[in-house]
Amino acid sequence: MKLDQVPGAHVLITSAAGRGGTGSTELFGKVPQAQEPVDLTGFTADELRHWRKAHSQAKLSIVVKVSAGISAITAGFLVEVLVHELAAHAEPFADFLIEEEAMEGFGTLDPVDVQHAKLHSGNPRYRLLGAGYVTTYQGADQGPAFRKRMLLDTIANATLPPGV
Repeated sequence: MKLDQVPGAHVLITSAAGRGGTGSTELFGKVPQAQEPVDLTGFTADELRHWRKAHSQAKLSIVVKVSAGISAITAGFLVEVLVHELAAHAEPFADFLIEEEAMEGFGTLDPVDVQHAKLHSGNPRYRLLGAGYVTTYQGADQGPAFRKRMLLDTIANATLPPGV
């Protein structure tokens, strides 16, 4: 898995009860002397590159949060939110950090709209997990949860294989 190969970083996945169902992915840097981590989520590739160079001892964390209210807690719904966060948000951070380690200056963080266009065009990992979920739960109580999540997501629609 790509996320376990990110140099100098770890991935933390958390869940919480909340309203509706949401997910978020953030990138934080923790400098050894500082008490609070620095939120690097909104940094451009150049800003992140400069920050890392200035703080070579910093540890990075990719934090994925998934929350759902009682009405939304089904196995399929939570898996869908988690898969979306990993494929659409955590992996671009991983791609950047891996490329930077291999050859400084070559990591790129695409703008959010470009990342979502790539996801919508068929991120293979996301498509595979999504198709597996729909096939597994087709006709079951959890079945509509996947489609409901897809319709509610106004930023990036889930990518389903043709005919699903």
